[in-house]
Amino acid sequence: MAEEWATSGAHPFLQTSLLDAVQQAVIATNADRHITYWNPFAERLYGWTAGEVLGRDITEVVPTNANDGKEKLALVERGDTWSGEFQVRRKNGEVFPAFVTVSPIKDSRGRSMGAMGVSFDVSEQKQRDLNYDALFQAMSEGVAFCEAIRDDAQHLVDYTILEINPALRSMLGVGPEAVGAKLSDSGPPNKRWLKVCDGVLQTGEPANFEYHNRQTGRWHEIRISRAAGNCLAQFFFDITERKTVEAELLANQSYLRLILDAAADAFYCLDREGSTTHCNAAFLRLLGFEDERAVIGRKLHEVIHHSHPDGAPYDRSDCPIYRTAQTGEPVHVNDELFFRLDGSSFPVEYWVQPIKRDDALQGAICTFRDISARRAAEEAQGLLLREMNHRVKNLFAVVNGVVSLSARSARDPVQMGEAIRGRLDAMARAHELILPTTSAGGTGRKRRTDLASLAKAVLSAYADGPTAQGDERLSIAGSHIAIDDRAANALALVLNELATNAVKHGALSQARGQVRIAWSTSGDRLELSWEERGGPVVAGRPAQEGFGSVLARRSVAGQLAGEILHDWRPGGLAVKITAPLEHLVSP
Repeated sequence: MAEEWATSGAHPFLQTSLLDAVQQAVIATNADRHITYWNPFAERLYGWTAGEVLGRDITEVVPTNANDGKEKLALVERGDTWSGEFQVRRKNGEVFPAFVTVSPIKDSRGRSMGAMGVSFDVSEQKQRDLNYDALFQAMSEGVAFCEAIRDDAQHLVDYTILEINPALRSMLGVGPEAVGAKLSDSGPPNKRWLKVCDGVLQTGEPANFEYHNRQTGRWHEIRISRAAGNCLAQFFFDITERKTVEAELLANQSYLRLILDAAADAFYCLDREGSTTHCNAAFLRLLGFEDERAVIGRKLHEVIHHSHPDGAPYDRSDCPIYRTAQTGEPVHVNDELFFRLDGSSFPVEYWVQPIKRDDALQGAICTFRDISARRAAEEAQGLLLREMNHRVKNLFAVVNGVVSLSARSARDPVQMGEAIRGRLDAMARAHELILPTTSAGGTGRKRRTDLASLAKAVLSAYADGPTAQGDERLSIAGSHIAIDDRAANALALVLNELATNAVKHGALSQARGQVRIAWSTSGDRLELSWEERGGPVVAGRPAQEGFGSVLARRSVAGQLAGEILHDWRPGGLAVKITAPLEHLVSP
């Protein structure tokens, strides 16, 4: 009977050749539960050949528990289909899990004629599931699988938690009861969170964001990926320590930035290619940049360091700053030019040190300072030393002239001594007028006088009575013009210089020589003249301008905004000084 069931065509729908090719075990039984078909895959899966099992009771061959097998077949015999995981055994007694689907076989009138079962080994799948579950449970990262919930308009409004591992339960402070719960069960859903989830479901592209749990005070990085169907996989990483370190680092960077920006010296960093990576506030201020955005990433050699002091182009390949960035060799340059963004230049001293990380050269840092004030101070110091030297020399020359003047007019040694003392006292008063005036506390105080008083005070030392012809040696004439101590200093220096030169080799070096000083105003300007006659013949302009003349010219130009002109006449030197009246008295 069993053989007839398997081969006689009692079931025309059973396409034996097709079932033989199926890569799952296919087994058919009759109404008595006897095996009528056993395909080749069943032979390999269970270890029994078809000849060994055909006609035998299925419950004695496949199930590990015959009663359990009979219960499942009873359901099928009533017309139901059953499927699920089932423990089965092989011929050698080995037990393994199989996924089994059993359906009833009915005749044309709907009567049950037996059953057909399809089964396959799920041992590997079970092991993978066990491995996955073990991994899922043991992961230190939090993991949850969720199913999206949409409203009638298909907007994502919530989701249900399908699975949640222990790590995430610990992170969120929830228990196993979280499985099956909705996001909204713990409060209104986070709209930003739902928006990210919806985007992942719509596009399939993973997304991640940072989230601060106010209840636990912890920070999490959340990565969301689309899973099967309408589900999402969410991975939680505790980044609280990282955020703490970042906050501390940011605070330290901010503090360091405050320190660097407070530094008077400017600095900037560049990588090995010459691109700027950092700078401080002094750098921006000195070079005229508005903020870092105009600097970072730029190669600044062509902007701030493109020319030598003589105007010759400064090629980047010759630049010490770039050389340090490429070779690591430190450099110190005492005096060179940097250029501002507006094209103006200023002198700098700079130091360049290599930047290294793990002994690998990363670039260089250039620290520099504006030495304009230092250079001006050095020039002023040099000028002061030259002026002191000049005045000392003049002092000896003038004293010699004073002695000569006094000797010519004195009747006896007593009168000569009195004349010398008087002239030296006058020279001392004139010297006071050509020094900056300060108060006892060292701070400047303004003092006013007039031009006539100044001229008489400076020149009185050089007057020794009339000439041999009875003419006045020094003639001073001019209107009343008020001057402050700044203007008095400049004019006293010029008059003293002219008088000293006149005594040394001008009109006052001769017994018949005369000097006439006069001034007037023309519009808003002072015009002062110095004219000598009766002295040695003037051969013309000196081949080289003396230091005293340079000093006088600078004083008139710098302090009075005026000019001084010399006319080297054969009969005597003539000097003309002009200056704006507004520069003679400060407001």
